[in-house]
Amino acid sequence: MISTEVITALIKAVFFDFYNTLGKFHPPREELQTQACGQFGIDVTPQGITIGYSAADAFMAKEVAILPLKERGRQGVKDFFAEYERLVLDGAGVKVSMDLALRISETLRQLSYGYALYDDVLPT
Repeated sequence: MISTEVITALIKAVFFDFYNTLGKFHPPREELQTQACGQFGIDVTPQGITIGYSAADAFMAKEVAILPLKERGRQGVKDFFAEYERLVLDGAGVKVSMDLALRISETLRQLSYGYALYDDVLPT
């Protein structure tokens, strides 16, 4: 059996997935979406936005595995975020054009937000 001291000495780094493991958006993404959509006269519910984010996040995972955003070029990145936003809103039952989805996405990125740790995260 290997001692705790030996195991500890062998550990060089510990990595954590931050989002939805240690922390979250603050204010929540649903609140930010509601605010951005409101600027375009679009009413959404937090529950619908949550459903939409599920589809949009799956799209993101698939797409960045194929081609990372940094390799897409300016128009490719715009197209990506327009589709991402369209999927978020589609989950909320709102159908928008790609142009409007891009405008909402750009508005969303201008909103002030940060991150907050979950209450059960231990200090390091």
